Amino acid sequence: MKMFNQVLYKILFNLIIFFPLYSVANEMIFDDFKNNPSDRWEYIADTVMGGVSKGNVTFINKEKESYAKMVGNVSLENNGGFIQFRREIKNKFNEGIKGIKIRVRGNELEYYLHIRTKGTVLPWQYYQAVFLVEKTWEEKDILFE
Repeated sequence: MKMFNQVLYKILFNLIIFFPLYSVANEMIFDDFKNNPSDRWEYIADTVMGGVSKGNVTFINKEKESYAKMVGNVSLENNGGFIQFRREIKNKFNEGIKGIKIRVRGNELEYYLHIRTKGTVLPWQYYQAVFLVEKTWEEKDILFE
């Protein structure tokens, strides 16, 4: 199978959990990628199921910004096709949460945010949101509706 033309996939994240969009005061930062984010976040690729995609995630901490940078080659070979980084959420969130706001930039491709709950235990069970990433930083609001 083809290797997605050996395209380099990049995505940079800042993650914010938000309540109603109009209520900026109720936003809480879920992760700002400061204070040893590699202790909380895990990179994983389709190699866990026989795929051959490769990549990594690094955590950048500059003067005024911190973010995760994921880079890699995604391959459909051996039924593969993904690279990702993820974090387990141990604390329960307030029931008033309306969605997630992410700050991203990348290579003008579509990406997916997958969320699991206590009720989504099998590998193919998750809630999914699709979003397009531009070359400049922008915020994406992903509502739980």
